[in-house]
Amino acid sequence: RIKKVKCPVMVIHGKKDEQVHVTHGMALHEAVPQRFKREPWWVPDRGHNNILEGGNNMSKYLQRLKMFLGSLETVPKVPDTGTIPSCNDDAFGYGCCL
Repeated sequence: RIKKVKCPVMVIHGKKDEQVHVTHGMALHEAVPQRFKREPWWVPDRGHNNILEGGNNMSKYLQRLKMFLGSLETVPKVPDTGTIPSCNDDAFGYGCCL
């Protein structure tokens, strides 16, 4: 379902994630439509729930978030379909909205 997304997407994934392997995040990133794809952040030496820990990861996160938010100003408008996405409509059945 990520192929149907109509908004910018930036994937953030720890390279040492043992719960959801980083290749899952990479596949998700690759499936995003090109016009909505933003630079991903494959966080070295981090796992599933510790992306911001260590070194200057918080600073790096804020820099990347700022770049992502800045990219929102250049997104082409997509016609509204009149439907509201459901949290049950996520790409992989995890119950989270895309």
